[in-house]
Amino acid sequence: QLALGGKFYEPTEMTILPNLDILIVQRRGSILLYKANTGEVKHVGQLDVYCQAKAAPGVNVEEGLLGLSKDPQFEKSHWVYMFYSPSDADVNRLSRFTLENDTILRSSEKIILDVKSQREICCHTGGSIAFGSDGLLYLSTGDNSTPFDEPGQKYVNRGYGPLNDTPGHEQYDARRSSGNTNDLRGKILRIRVNDDGTYSIPEGNLFPKGTEKARPEIYVM
Repeated sequence: QLALGGKFYEPTEMTILPNLDILIVQRRGSILLYKANTGEVKHVGQLDVYCQAKAAPGVNVEEGLLGLSKDPQFEKSHWVYMFYSPSDADVNRLSRFTLENDTILRSSEKIILDVKSQREICCHTGGSIAFGSDGLLYLSTGDNSTPFDEPGQKYVNRGYGPLNDTPGHEQYDARRSSGNTNDLRGKILRIRVNDDGTYSIPEGNLFPKGTEKARPEIYVM
């Protein structure tokens, strides 16, 4: 699962640090650092992630270590943000970590936001992280729904919006996720992360804070 001889295994996102070192995350949980001055690739951390189906061994999943970005004030804070699927909870999690001496300090984790996830089957997972010029954090989330290969159905969905609300077919119904104003899946979220690891809601998101049955973190549906 490590990078050896310049080879990577399912890399998902990278961020370029001020000294031109490059931090890289891979879906199965490994965190790598490319050293600009030597060309060396180092293993600098590992997260315990859900990345293989438990109920159906051998079945592909798309979850794991999904997103990465450095803090806008990285030179001062040494903070990096990761979006990942913890193995012990059915969520995808946005957390902040400290990078010190070429090591991700696991004890430094600040959990910022959890997005629920159903793991019976894959797919449609997101997780890219970016900061705007205004210092706000933008996070894309997958809709956790499957528009293909639904078994035992008279009418087969071939890539259109999955809209099956039959009990037991929840992962074939995106109305519960991307089409739901009260759910963070299938969206672009926008928040301001505070120094203590909490977050606040900026002006201009899709639903003003206090809107009934709507999450104020949602920026784009």
